[in-house]
Parts: sequence; C-alpha cells; structure tokens
Amino acid sequence: MEPEAGANALSAAAHAIARTAVGRIDQETTANIGMIHGGRERNIIPDRVEIKGEVRSLSEERLRDQVEAMSATLRSVESESIRVEVETRREFDGFRFDKDHPAARLAQDGLMAVGLTPHFRLAGGGSDANIFNANGVPALVLSVGYNNAHAIEEQVHISDMATSVDYLVEIVRIAPRQPAEKQA
Repeated sequence: MEPEAGANALSAAAHAIARTAVGRIDQETTANIGMIHGGRERNIIPDRVEIKGEVRSLSEERLRDQVEAMSATLRSVESESIRVEVETRREFDGFRFDKDHPAARLAQDGLMAVGLTPHFRLAGGGSDANIFNANGVPALVLSVGYNNAHAIEEQVHISDMATSVDYLVEIVRIAPRQPAEKQA
C-alpha cells in the first residue's frame, strides 16, 4: 500500500549495473555482468537481488583494478535502506607464453608439420590450460577452428576439426624427438 516506503533492491541494482564498466575494458581485460536474480512477485517491492559477474585479465594489476572499480560502483548505491555485499572468488589465473617457450615451439612445429601457419594471440578465456599452468604444467590453448565462439551463431566445420586432429597427432609424434630441455 506504500510503495514509496520500500527500498527497491532491483531498482538499486539496475542503477549500479548501468554505471558499471563492462565489455572490453582494455586489450587484456574484459568484464561482464551476466546474471541478475531477485524479487518474489510483480506486485512486491524486491528486497533482495543477486548479481553475478566476472572479470578476466592477463594482467594481475588490471584484474585487481577492475574488480575494485566494479565493487565500488556496485557499493555506490548503498544507503540507509539499501545494503550491498560484494563477494569475490578467484576461479583461475591468466597465463601467457612467448613464442620461444618450449610449449609454444612444440605447438608451432605440429601446426607447420600439417601445413598450417601458426598465429599467436592473447585470449581471455578460461580453460583447463589455466589450471595446468597454475600447477606448473605448461599448457597452451590450440584452436579447433571455431567461428563466433560463445555466440548463438557459434559453429565449427568438420574439416577444421579433422585438421585439429592432424596437428595434435603431429605434436604427439614430434614431442619425444625434441631434446629434454625443449619439451614442455
């Protein structure tokens, strides 16, 4: 009966999200608000909202700065009637290799053995390679030819998958012949 007396958590969240920097933050950093959940009924002022997002960066400093900036922006809607709690959890570390790293050289050799030209690029994705690297096992992510990854139009051609098998077989074939100090 008195909507003006209620503190609308959904409205506060919407204001905070609208002011939160998301998308490509810089060359090495991305941020996203991917989920929002709250309210009980359309005629009840929502008293609680949960927002889920993420930050990824190949730079530890930029990661920390973006997490702090997003947290501060979300907290900016706090008031006497709106309380904000921010919880963060690290799921994986970023990694990078130069082209002369043994793991990178092995991947290049396998690709070239099947007539492909290696192209290196930074990616902010999360994969098993993040976990392997965090545990001291050098690992790279090799493309399988995806187009429009993580989009509704995501696709991969069967021929690209077959080529991926070919270069993986070459990597396995080449690895034992490399000197021990060159192996990853």
